[in-house]
Amino acid sequence: MTMARLLAVLLFLLPLGAFAGALERVDLHASKIEGCKGLPLPSTDRSLRISGSRAVDVDARYWVLDRPAAFENGVAVTRYRVGEGLLRIESRLASDFTQEVVSIRVERTIEPSYLAIYLAGVTLPCERQTRYSVKRGKDTDGDIEQLAEFDRNLHQAEELGYDRLFSEAEALLRRAIELRPDDSAAHWMMSRLSYLHLEARASELPSSQRVQGYEEAEVWADQAVARAPLKAEGYLWQGVARGRIATSLGNIRIALQGAFGGRGPKWLEQTLARAASLQDDYRFFGFSTRADALYALAQFYRLAPDAWYMSVVGTRGDLDRSIELLEQAVEIQPVRIEYRKELAVGLLCRGSSDDIAAARSQLEAILRLPAISAIDGIDHAHARAMLGESPQNICWYSRDGFQKADS
Repeated sequence: MTMARLLAVLLFLLPLGAFAGALERVDLHASKIEGCKGLPLPSTDRSLRISGSRAVDVDARYWVLDRPAAFENGVAVTRYRVGEGLLRIESRLASDFTQEVVSIRVERTIEPSYLAIYLAGVTLPCERQTRYSVKRGKDTDGDIEQLAEFDRNLHQAEELGYDRLFSEAEALLRRAIELRPDDSAAHWMMSRLSYLHLEARASELPSSQRVQGYEEAEVWADQAVARAPLKAEGYLWQGVARGRIATSLGNIRIALQGAFGGRGPKWLEQTLARAASLQDDYRFFGFSTRADALYALAQFYRLAPDAWYMSVVGTRGDLDRSIELLEQAVEIQPVRIEYRKELAVGLLCRGSSDDIAAARSQLEAILRLPAISAIDGIDHAHARAMLGESPQNICWYSRDGFQKADS
């Protein structure tokens, strides 16, 4: 064996961490941002780690469209699946880091309805130019490949979730947790993945199995909160998981549990209120943590009993407040099917003639929106059913079906 071949074999056998070493740090502060009007979340500051021709923005997340994480020779290319189409985002950093140009275009045809949902108000193709002031920082240790792998795994896990390939997505998120165990993002994404996996097959599972699954999702959310107590995402998924435990068991049971402390109605209300008020990170196409928190808190106020005995646990239902929060959520993101469905349920529950007319308008709007996920398909079916005839127990609706006030 030649020396060159022996060296190649030895390099292949070395773990990725063997290539860790000193990385140059460059911090960039955005002084001017122009172009791509309507694109959400313009990038601001960057913190790059640089090794040779490679650079990684350690705080970048795939959901900020104009802030790709990994560069090679100053160029980063990210592709996003949008329905059957493909969106290409290419970023070019100047060699002195003072300027970045991000171009966004459709690489494979995207249906107009998807563009209207995911990139409303953005005319494509477009370019965004950002000017930076540059500050050189102290060298840091790290592995440039592992730094790049973290965000790449989060992005790939998201897209695998579209295809309901939950096991493959879970493996990537677990790897992301290994790479950055103190980062909250992969933990709340694990909570969300567990929830979505259950929601897609909830009607097939007994209550006990659903509760067990939602409790596992809650544990992941707890870990996210422990790592980022001032960020909204962990609290949102804590609340979502606990809320689904409640609807799987029945509403009164969770109220009675709360009377003896623990994670009862008051805790759930406070947790969702934190999610709706704290700084959120995740705003991706037609989704955001804040709007999801408003939606979840509204569900709480509709499903929690508005009765004297709830005073024991420190909170109670409030249908008017529920509808108010849902109107805010729909205003923020009018293309979300579940927001409009929940608003329609609240209006039907309140039941005035004006409410019923407004609910029908929401249900008809739902059916004009494309069903992208399995959950969207369930909500489409429920919207059609409610347009046909509103059940008498509409106030106790959940995606599991219709709860009873005294269940």
